[in-house]
Amino acid sequence: MGNRATPGPVAVAHSYAEPVTSWTPFLCCIALLVLTYVWRFQDLFPIIAKLQLVSLASLAALGFFMVDGHFSRLGFVSKHKLAKTAFFIMALMVGSTVFGIYVGNSFRFITEDHIKNVLLMTMILAGLRSFKDVERLTLIHVIGAAGVCIWVVRFGRMRDGRLLGMPYYDANDLGMLVVCALPFCLYFLRYGSALNRLIGLAALPVLFTAFIRTGSRGGFLGLLAIGLFFVFKFDAFTRRTRVLCFGCGVAAMAFLAGDQYWELIQTLLHPTQDYNWAGNADTGRMEVWKRGLGYMIQRPIFGVGPYNFFVAEGTLSSHAQMQQLGEGFKWSVAHNS
Repeated sequence: MGNRATPGPVAVAHSYAEPVTSWTPFLCCIALLVLTYVWRFQDLFPIIAKLQLVSLASLAALGFFMVDGHFSRLGFVSKHKLAKTAFFIMALMVGSTVFGIYVGNSFRFITEDHIKNVLLMTMILAGLRSFKDVERLTLIHVIGAAGVCIWVVRFGRMRDGRLLGMPYYDANDLGMLVVCALPFCLYFLRYGSALNRLIGLAALPVLFTAFIRTGSRGGFLGLLAIGLFFVFKFDAFTRRTRVLCFGCGVAAMAFLAGDQYWELIQTLLHPTQDYNWAGNADTGRMEVWKRGLGYMIQRPIFGVGPYNFFVAEGTLSSHAQMQQLGEGFKWSVAHNS
């Protein structure tokens, strides 16, 4: 009796008539929300926006969430470590809005953007029935990543070796998202069914190609970290297989990436020459971060308010006075993600 396993968070029993291995209408709606909330398919394909699929899927997911009995598990969700953290951050954001420097800006950000992410997280935590459901949504996540990357390869505009003109994410955002999706492809290659392995295998070169087009140096560092973790820590594969796969990945990047990409990456070897280094430019990241620390010291409890960093740059920074003299100054963001 003492050796009985305790079910994990997603393995809590449900009273379903259908087998737990099946897709449900609720799970289908969540899958659609992953494609639209995370991968922004509605921005790439205007027909989706015209059909209002995002709003319809959100309402349908909430309806099925209530009808299927997931609502009764909100008590469990409230005790989950991830949910506690998210709800605490949400409460801090509300307090920061009230005492922020531009209340309307923060209010719109919370009600029109962030609250949707919190609700989606809550429904996923309360609505998943088993680890199989987690795999299903992860597979949808990989498919969404591949779909966006195909669009980038086919229609993405380039300038100076970098992707530009994305409807929602910039090149650095997309680079980060693609790097975060790559490990799931490796997971399906090792543990997935025959179909899932095929999807993971097909997604890898597409993700690599789109990632290179982003020209993201931060993304490159993230990719390098994942590659080293894969070689030294991911023991689901033999050491020989891991080294071989890492070598193939390096060879693929060398083949796919052009001279402009490697010129961008080589600037990492000379960080003090980059405009982001402290003292090189007022809009460089280090200077922006230093000013951000100043805002934190000025307003240590609630800060400047959600989605107000660029407003602080234009109103609180020492450079804001330049605007009164007719000189332009970029209202930057912290770029801290």
